[in-house]
Amino acid sequence: MTPKPGFAQVQDEVWQRLRAHLGERWDGARVVVHAGPWMVLLDSFGTEGKRGGYTRLSAPFANPETFRFTIYEEGPFSWLGKLLGMQDIEIGEPPFDEAWVVQSNSPPKVRTVLGNPQLQALLPSLPACELTLRDAEGDFDHLESSGDQEDQPPHDELLFSCAGLLDDPARLERMYQLFAITLIQLCSLSAAYE
Repeated sequence: MTPKPGFAQVQDEVWQRLRAHLGERWDGARVVVHAGPWMVLLDSFGTEGKRGGYTRLSAPFANPETFRFTIYEEGPFSWLGKLLGMQDIEIGEPPFDEAWVVQSNSPPKVRTVLGNPQLQALLPSLPACELTLRDAEGDFDHLESSGDQEDQPPHDELLFSCAGLLDDPARLERMYQLFAITLIQLCSLSAAYE
């Protein structure tokens, strides 16, 4: 028996497969995919003091209604946060509501986004993940179109991050599917703009 190779030894092969699947040019540890008006970034990053890093997908878009949400798995201290007043929106699906913390500035909209059965089915298959629609904090402001910048809303981002470097192509595929479903849901709410 030979030892299982470390991720560093297969990293190029895994990312090349993803790149080929997405049909875009490889850019080191980062994949940038352009499709119509959309740009999707797939990359990994580490944080000081934490082992393993994170895998993330993100997409910038204008969000003039400033709709925001965050979804993450219930943790061992979630009950304490709720006891102290932490928001946790229920979407009306008990298994989902028991497993996930949902926060938003628009409970009706986030219920619509999370009401998608495919999204509800995929999310549990990706543990230790967080899905959030947030202010991009200027990261994508350079994407503004030319012209009068005064009338253009800043870019926000849909960000989906999972703990660890996802080296399993099937998990990456599920991650992308969930991300795409969420973007489609946001578009159906007219919450995502160029």
